[in-house]
Amino acid sequence: CDNLSQVNLPLAWDDLMSNWNSSPFTNCPKLTKIVIPEGVSYIPPYAFSNTYLQEVILPESLETIDSYAFSNTSLTTITLPSSLEVIEDGVFSYSSLTTITLPDSIKEVKDNTFEGCHILKDITLPEGLEVISSYAFADCDNLVSIHIPDTVSSIGGDSFKGCDNLSQVNLPLAWDDLMS
Repeated sequence: CDNLSQVNLPLAWDDLMSNWNSSPFTNCPKLTKIVIPEGVSYIPPYAFSNTYLQEVILPESLETIDSYAFSNTSLTTITLPSSLEVIEDGVFSYSSLTTITLPDSIKEVKDNTFEGCHILKDITLPEGLEVISSYAFADCDNLVSIHIPDTVSSIGGDSFKGCDNLSQVNLPLAWDDLMS
């Protein structure tokens, strides 16, 4: 896939990927654009990791993005559909994201989801978010502030480790309960 720069996935993507153990697009050095058609509900682990992916068009039918699917990419922004329910571990780790808004349907920011996103400056967490897992935002050097919704009941260890510029954190009203 050394010269592959764009992929328009077929509607049968879900069926194809359920039979593969790894993605055919991992480590494609020139891959910059992916169009995922309406009807696709699942993106498998490592699907587009280690690429120069800059643009992704996701369908409203998408429900799950599996582990490390967009890790180590050149994505600076991505629009996540309101249908998205699960973002697994490390999905955007070490990517070039600068801003992201998680949809209201997301209840957990899983382990390492944004770890190493060194230029991430702005993230909007949804009301209704319940869990921020370990290392979720570790080493997000340019993250300056974050509002943690009142609905968060658990924050994992080292969630903000290495966020050297983080100077403002708005904590949930039940912060005392979280610490006990």
